[in-house]
Amino acid sequence: MLTSGSGETERGEELPGHVAVVFGGGTDPSTVRDLYVWCDEVGVETTTVCLPDVVNRAVYNDAVAELEPPVRVIDTAEGRGGEEHGRVLSYLGGREELVDAFRRLARDIDSGDLSPDGIDADAVADRLGVPGEPDLLIEVSDTVLSDVLIWQTVYTELCYVDRLDEDTLRGCIDDYRERERRYGR
Repeated sequence: MLTSGSGETERGEELPGHVAVVFGGGTDPSTVRDLYVWCDEVGVETTTVCLPDVVNRAVYNDAVAELEPPVRVIDTAEGRGGEEHGRVLSYLGGREELVDAFRRLARDIDSGDLSPDGIDADAVADRLGVPGEPDLLIEVSDTVLSDVLIWQTVYTELCYVDRLDEDTLRGCIDDYRERERRYGR
């Protein structure tokens, strides 16, 4: 049984602290809104929704506009600003995000704010559009990994589902809790 806000279950198994979900362009905006609520209810601290193929972004922005705490919308890699946020809605593709981070590194070197020797994994991560590293990525599609969060998901546990509702989310979290995280080892 999951407990809300504790970060653990009654059996002592950890919940993912950060869940990212990748939806396709045909996703009902109410599902996106509901996902944030469901994640709050099970105790997930950070929820990132990725909608890289969406054309009509206003519909999704409107769907999450009334949520408290608010959702930070990131539609350009330049728009990141600030630290990790509990609720993120991203329209970025992974390649776009990485290229922009590298451009920001180059600008910082040109301006003298960073030396080439100062480039490390943290320097790249600090310039990404979407902050943080998800513990669990749920891909709502077939078994194809989308072009999102390329840098951030290198050690992330993956779960593929055909559709997402509250029961499916809880099932993915239960599956995550049963896994032995290896972090690339």
